[in-house]
Amino acid sequence: SATQWQDATVLGSNTYRIHRIDDGDRNSADTKVRGVRVTKAATPAAAAEYYWLSYRPAFENNINQKLGVYLNWQRPRLRALF
Repeated sequence: SATQWQDATVLGSNTYRIHRIDDGDRNSADTKVRGVRVTKAATPAAAAEYYWLSYRPAFENNINQKLGVYLNWQRPRLRALF
Protein backbone atom coordinates (compact mmCIF):
# COMPACT_ATOMS: atom_id res chain seq x y z
CA SER A 1 0.00 0.00 0.00
CA ALA A 2 1.04 3.62 -0.37
CA THR A 3 1.84 3.85 3.35
CA GLN A 4 4.51 1.17 3.00
CA TRP A 5 6.89 3.05 0.72
CA GLN A 6 8.77 6.35 0.81
CA ASP A 7 9.71 8.68 -2.05
CA ALA A 8 13.33 9.63 -1.41
CA THR A 9 13.30 12.18 -4.24
CA VAL A 10 10.49 14.15 -2.59
CA LEU A 11 11.65 13.63 1.01
CA GLY A 12 15.31 14.31 0.23
CA SER A 13 18.60 12.82 1.28
CA ASN A 14 18.14 10.79 4.43
CA THR A 15 18.61 7.41 6.06
CA TYR A 16 15.64 5.13 5.42
CA ARG A 17 14.96 1.91 7.28
CA ILE A 18 13.51 -0.67 4.91
CA HIS A 19 11.65 -3.59 6.46
CA ARG A 20 11.46 -6.95 4.76
CA ILE A 21 8.85 -7.21 2.03
CA ASP A 22 8.48 -10.99 2.35
CA ASP A 23 7.26 -10.97 5.96
CA GLY A 24 4.31 -13.35 6.21
CA ASP A 25 2.87 -11.51 9.21
CA ARG A 26 2.25 -8.16 7.51
CA ASN A 27 -1.27 -6.83 6.97
CA SER A 28 -2.95 -3.88 5.26
CA ALA A 29 -2.76 -1.77 8.44
CA ASP A 30 1.01 -2.19 8.59
CA THR A 31 2.84 1.12 8.13
CA LYS A 32 6.44 -0.16 8.10
CA VAL A 33 8.41 1.13 5.13
CA ARG A 34 8.99 -1.78 2.75
CA GLY A 35 10.30 0.12 -0.26
CA VAL A 36 12.01 3.36 -1.19
CA ARG A 37 11.54 5.03 -4.58
CA VAL A 38 14.21 7.23 -6.14
CA THR A 39 13.56 9.18 -9.34
CA LYS A 40 15.97 8.21 -12.12
CA ALA A 41 14.59 10.51 -14.82
CA ALA A 42 11.59 12.77 -14.23
CA THR A 43 11.21 14.59 -17.54
CA PRO A 44 8.87 14.39 -19.30
CA ALA A 45 6.34 13.35 -16.66
CA ALA A 46 4.79 10.62 -18.83
CA ALA A 47 8.21 9.04 -19.22
CA ALA A 48 9.29 9.14 -15.57
CA GLU A 49 11.68 6.40 -14.49
CA TYR A 50 12.30 5.23 -10.94
CA TYR A 51 14.58 2.99 -8.93
CA TRP A 52 12.91 0.97 -6.16
CA LEU A 53 14.91 -0.37 -3.22
CA SER A 54 13.56 -3.28 -1.18
CA TYR A 55 14.73 -5.94 1.25
CA ARG A 56 13.78 -9.58 0.72
CA PRO A 57 15.80 -11.99 2.90
CA ALA A 58 13.59 -15.08 2.39
CA PHE A 59 15.64 -16.04 -0.67
CA GLU A 60 17.88 -18.44 1.26
CA ASN A 61 19.82 -19.56 -1.84
CA ASN A 62 20.72 -16.03 -2.95
CA ILE A 63 23.20 -14.59 -0.46
CA ASN A 64 23.07 -11.16 -2.12
CA GLN A 65 19.32 -10.78 -1.58
CA LYS A 66 19.38 -12.39 1.84
CA LEU A 67 21.93 -9.92 3.24
CA GLY A 68 21.19 -6.70 1.39
CA VAL A 69 18.71 -4.60 -0.52
CA TYR A 70 17.79 -5.20 -4.11
CA LEU A 71 17.18 -2.63 -6.80
CA ASN A 72 14.41 -2.61 -9.40
CA TRP A 73 14.21 -0.21 -12.33
CA GLN A 74 10.69 0.99 -13.17
CA ARG A 75 10.73 1.97 -16.82
CA PRO A 76 8.42 4.61 -18.35
CA ARG A 77 4.69 3.86 -18.36
CA LEU A 78 5.02 0.71 -16.26
CA ARG A 79 3.22 0.44 -12.94
CA ALA A 80 5.07 -0.08 -9.70
CA LEU A 81 4.68 -3.22 -7.66
CA PHE A 82 4.17 -1.28 -4.42
